[in-house]
Amino acid sequence: MKTISKVLFALSLISCSTVSQAAVVDPDGGNLVVSAGLGEVNNVTIALADDTYTIRDTGALLGPSAGDGFVVISPNEVQIAAAGVGRITVFLGDQGDRVEIATSVALYCQLAGEDGDDTLLGGNAGNQLHGGPGNDFLRGGAAYEGLDVGADADMVLTDTTLTVLSTGEVDTFEGIEIIVLHGGPSDNVLDASAVTAGSRLYVVLYGEEGDDRLTGGHGSDFISGGEGNDFIYLPGEGDDTIDGGPGDADEIREDRDADMVLTDTNLIIGPETDTFTNIERFTLVGGASDNRLDATQTTGTTGLANIHLLGADGDDTLLAGSVVFYRLVGGFGSDFIDGGASPFSTLREERDADMVLTDTTLTIAAEVDTFVNIDSIGLLGGTGNNVLDASQVTPVSGFLSLLLFGADGDDTLAGGSSEFEILQGGLGNDRYAFRDGWALDHIQDPDGSGVLDFSSLSVPLTFIPDIYGVTLYATDGLDQALVNGGSGDWSILDGAASDSLYGKDRANTWKITGNNAGTVSGLGFSNIENLTGRTSDDLFVFANGAGVSGQIDGGIGSDTLDWSQFIAPPTVNTTGAGTLDGSRGTASNLGGGFDNIESLLGVMPPFVFDGFLPPIGGADATGGSFADPLQTLKLGSTIPVKFSITSSGVRVVMGTHTLQAIKWSSQTNPDPPIDATPTDAATTGNQFRLTGNEWHFNLDTQATGLSAGIWQLIATLSDSSQHSVWIQIK
Repeated sequence: MKTISKVLFALSLISCSTVSQAAVVDPDGGNLVVSAGLGEVNNVTIALADDTYTIRDTGALLGPSAGDGFVVISPNEVQIAAAGVGRITVFLGDQGDRVEIATSVALYCQLAGEDGDDTLLGGNAGNQLHGGPGNDFLRGGAAYEGLDVGADADMVLTDTTLTVLSTGEVDTFEGIEIIVLHGGPSDNVLDASAVTAGSRLYVVLYGEEGDDRLTGGHGSDFISGGEGNDFIYLPGEGDDTIDGGPGDADEIREDRDADMVLTDTNLIIGPETDTFTNIERFTLVGGASDNRLDATQTTGTTGLANIHLLGADGDDTLLAGSVVFYRLVGGFGSDFIDGGASPFSTLREERDADMVLTDTTLTIAAEVDTFVNIDSIGLLGGTGNNVLDASQVTPVSGFLSLLLFGADGDDTLAGGSSEFEILQGGLGNDRYAFRDGWALDHIQDPDGSGVLDFSSLSVPLTFIPDIYGVTLYATDGLDQALVNGGSGDWSILDGAASDSLYGKDRANTWKITGNNAGTVSGLGFSNIENLTGRTSDDLFVFANGAGVSGQIDGGIGSDTLDWSQFIAPPTVNTTGAGTLDGSRGTASNLGGGFDNIESLLGVMPPFVFDGFLPPIGGADATGGSFADPLQTLKLGSTIPVKFSITSSGVRVVMGTHTLQAIKWSSQTNPDPPIDATPTDAATTGNQFRLTGNEWHFNLDTQATGLSAGIWQLIATLSDSSQHSVWIQIK
């Protein structure tokens, strides 16, 4: 059973089920209301003939309000005079119901379904249709028709359908000119991107509360974000009107292969003009052609503060204005980019390719972008092994910051000399290259491993790691690099200057594996001349033959130098107390010696020189003098020079020992020393050769440089000690 009444119109079609069914007579005109009951399948038709409205329901009984002028024709049909009726409203029930307004009816009709798959067929004088839950079919008439739907749900609109994604309901419609969609308190998606320009639908989207995503159609739309921070996407043509609402981060995006002009309140694309208010962010995306994206008229006076211009393909022109922030992406092609008068304009490029940056250009293969008035640069690589090279950037560029992000792959990132730089390799084994005059660089690679390449620098560097992870501070006294590394293998490749590496402020084991090369606390190094411990115990372990050309400083703590892996231990001498603690001294594999060392392991005891053997004879204290040569020998003869040495009572049968000769013209006037020349081919250069347990050198007095006079013969042993004897050659 349904109730039919003639009432004043007071109705919200967004919540039809709450409307009262009470009948009230209005002498100035009324609203003809049909309200279906629950549990009935209604099939309602309303027609006009002879100034009389006929209401039929072939699916349920009709119950007209008493005393309101209704004439009962049958239980399923009633009539009422047309006079005084100004509007028709039909509320269907909770089943799959149907209502049809005949073409003879010339009144504005409001038709509302409830639960069930309903069919709503409007009249010719204008209709407002509300399907309600279920898969409904709605048809407008010959007049301007509207469909109004509200739901706290995601909805997708096409030329002929409306889908509620959360329930799977699909309403089908035809003969509709305006469709209004309302979201709810949640973050809703209202998507009308499939509405074509040929449909002539006017789309109205209200996001209401929540951070909504609203996508217009390809005609002229009205979009209101409502409360929250909303994203509004304009995919097509038409003169759109947009109100972002009271949020503080509402954004519009327009994608078009066309020239676009953006102002503080309008977007102009050829003959089209979109108008917007309460928008804080705007994104323009070009297409395959050579597009001009012009935002020079944006000033930020209306609250617009963040603009993104993306050229996509083609040789594009991107022009910024004077709002607070611009992000400018040329994309593929050779683009021209102007950061305008903005206090912070950023040039950004993301590509799985090698890139070379200078003060005014960005080169990617054959593409060359040219730019001016840029404050910040961001270059992002891809999955390959990319080279992001900003080494040609100078302070003249005016860049406030520079970001190089390698992403996946084994990338090479080369910073420049801008004010502030971040180099982040991402996954992979990445290389970070530095040049003289580099800026304040921050290296961030917490997920990978890498090489810090300072090999091109000509100034001395100091490297100081933190106690946690691979966190490193590098400086040349003017420039700094702060490295935040991960758990992978890291190494430092240094330049030609004399550089210093400090250990972490804890107990460290240094492994010196080559000349100026090794590892400490997970950090590898090469071309580092000076190694310094800090306040804890440091152990320096040398591989056979390894050392540094500078100094090893143990710092504070109980520090040890360990030569146990040397086959022939080096000669080590302590020369005094350390600067802070322990001892200082020299070692044959340490060019600058050592300081603040408490323990020496694997060291050969000092050599004991037993003196020169006959025919020369004599030792250091008995080797004669300029005035009293020990031996007189004939020019042109061969002079056998022999000696033996011991260490801890054991004959020394290894090492490299050499012979030089100095002629003295007077007691105070020596000639430069010359390397001795042997007479036998078995001797290498001026080195003594081992014969039995003795070291022999057959000196050729006919060699170039030797002549009659007083000569000093000097034997230099592998422990750096020197021993001499005086002879006269006649």
